[in-house]
Amino acid sequence: MSLIASGLMTIAALTGGLPSVCSLGQWQPATTAAALGMGGSDYTSVSALGALENPAIMGLGRLEGLRVDGAGLAVIGYEKRLRKVYDQFGSAIGESEAAFNRDLAVMPGGVAGWLAGGGLPENLSLAAGLRAPSSFRYRYDRVIRDAAYVETGTERLEIDGSELEVALSAALSPSDMVTLGLGGGWMTGSREMVWEQTWVDPTQPDVKTTTDQDISGFAARGSALFDLGRVRLTAGAEAVLSYEIDGDSSMSVDLPPTIRAGAVYVPGNRLLSSFVAEAYYATMSDAEIEGQPLYHRDAWGIAAGVENNLPGGPTGRFGFRYDSSPIDRSLDATTFTAGLGFEAGPWQIDLGGGFTPVRWRQTDVPGLPSFIPGDSLQVEESSTRVMLSVSRTVGI
Repeated sequence: MSLIASGLMTIAALTGGLPSVCSLGQWQPATTAAALGMGGSDYTSVSALGALENPAIMGLGRLEGLRVDGAGLAVIGYEKRLRKVYDQFGSAIGESEAAFNRDLAVMPGGVAGWLAGGGLPENLSLAAGLRAPSSFRYRYDRVIRDAAYVETGTERLEIDGSELEVALSAALSPSDMVTLGLGGGWMTGSREMVWEQTWVDPTQPDVKTTTDQDISGFAARGSALFDLGRVRLTAGAEAVLSYEIDGDSSMSVDLPPTIRAGAVYVPGNRLLSSFVAEAYYATMSDAEIEGQPLYHRDAWGIAAGVENNLPGGPTGRFGFRYDSSPIDRSLDATTFTAGLGFEAGPWQIDLGGGFTPVRWRQTDVPGLPSFIPGDSLQVEESSTRVMLSVSRTVGI
């Protein structure tokens, strides 16, 4: 196993397991709050930020001018860790709370512009912007106690950073039914980790380890859109051409392409409803870091949502998504979402939220050794995301 993989798994083992944070980051909504409210359906988001992930989606906008999107979000994290308690004979007699952690982080979603017309060739659309599709944020604190529950020390882990992408997209609509799109982006970002143990006993040395890593790489995307009237279909692929990690040790990560597909259905009822659904799949079991396997499973996910434009009122949205973890099945996550949209003059203001609960045991995840043979540390965690986005379209 490579140095970085060994280092990350060592930290994970010390804290009872942090596989999602210590891999390649956690998914964050990177388009608009409207997409988050509809199950986090970023691939079918008709917006400037959505065009960075799916270039062909610009074929649905029928835009004449410049659209600008900006988004940001707050993430509230809770985590409770329960550990089996044993008597003097080694028999399990119950569970005790080993740690309870809370965290609040404000993160960027992205900012992008989408241009059509204004001197561009007919049926050509362009988009450019900055987005943050992945986060490394995590906070962990625990009071260390002996068998008599006397405090002997404390331990703390802080992880900060995110993956950013400067992206460009272009879409060409040779007909009203077909749109073809190409795009790509330069990935950058950083991750900083601080692991610290402080002991009450002055004769026992304290421990503090700091790790800094920089991320860089390039991604390319291609997609197509088919507008069949009330039903719109889109599909495409994303390939990470390079992914480099630099810092205390430098290495390359080889990632497989991700295949994505989505559908939009507009029934045309009086509530002006629309339905979206999308899916993705990646053979992450083929991912490698310095020639060594990085994951054990393939990754896939689905998302679905509905939107109702109420006459004279706000736009209501709700949805769900399911993400399969490439690390272990016990880390699969379901997210429940909802949102509202408002028009304020020339501005479109959207508010969306998502709640993701996850429960897993340390012994379920390969590569995370237990403190005590037969131990069964249970981790209960949740992430609540609240996103705000604003959009405006101006004629050129």
